[in-house]
Amino acid sequence: MRILLTNDDGITSDGLWAAARGLARVGHVTVIGTVDDWSGGSASIRMTIGARLTRYAEVPDGLGPGVEAYSIEAAPGGAILAGLMSDLFEPFDLVASGANYGINVGGDLVYSGTVGAAATGFQRGLPAFAISVERGVNRGLPQRWDIVSDVSERMARWLGNRSAPPILLNVNVPNLALAETKGARLVRIGQWANLDRARFVAKSEEGGGWRISAMLDKNLPYPDDRETDAGAVLGGWVAVSQVVPTGFEPGQAPDDLQELIAALEPDAATPTIIQAPVGHAEGRS
Repeated sequence: MRILLTNDDGITSDGLWAAARGLARVGHVTVIGTVDDWSGGSASIRMTIGARLTRYAEVPDGLGPGVEAYSIEAAPGGAILAGLMSDLFEPFDLVASGANYGINVGGDLVYSGTVGAAATGFQRGLPAFAISVERGVNRGLPQRWDIVSDVSERMARWLGNRSAPPILLNVNVPNLALAETKGARLVRIGQWANLDRARFVAKSEEGGGWRISAMLDKNLPYPDDRETDAGAVLGGWVAVSQVVPTGFEPGQAPDDLQELIAALEPDAATPTIIQAPVGHAEGRS
């Protein structure tokens, strides 16, 4: 199985390499990480034409021989297009994006670079998933990257064995070990977004014009509806949502998604835990 992986937090982010660690248990992984942080960049392919793609040498130890890495001076969507359309690589079987440092739920999916990259792969005809993890700092806890590896592995195994038409999934995981979660839930995408915490302020500048800034209410709670993506992950579940991009007909979720939910249960298999932190800087959002 050949897997193409990117994210929007940049080539040095812990989440990217945590996902690579899990995916490498399933097949050959080609990482094309962005040089810069593209959080909030949606499915942008700006700067792809003329972008510089180079081998990335600072791959963390312990990923195994089945991982090759590159960096690109483009958006995550552009990284996916470079992997799929440049003729530099053998055809891929799966596109993965993440793991984002911070959950991508509800209205955040519109501008998430993590989800946008996965959607770009899906638009090119491949099964794809985006994965994001709850920030431990929000609860005063150390960051758990092992759940990213374990869930990414199970997602790739299930999608790789699936014979149905390609599907696009968004996955959010709590900041817990997989064995500590309540399991997985197939949930709807809620309407709440992190921007609901923001109040934009326009300050006039000398010489004309305004400077836009934002004030964030970090005390505003997430919705607690366990049937939505935000409520489920914050309640301790792995939250799985089907995403239907522009140009594709919405419909009922495929029946086999319940098989995926079962595969993500803590006791479905013995999770493999990362023994040491990856050691790269975290992305911002």
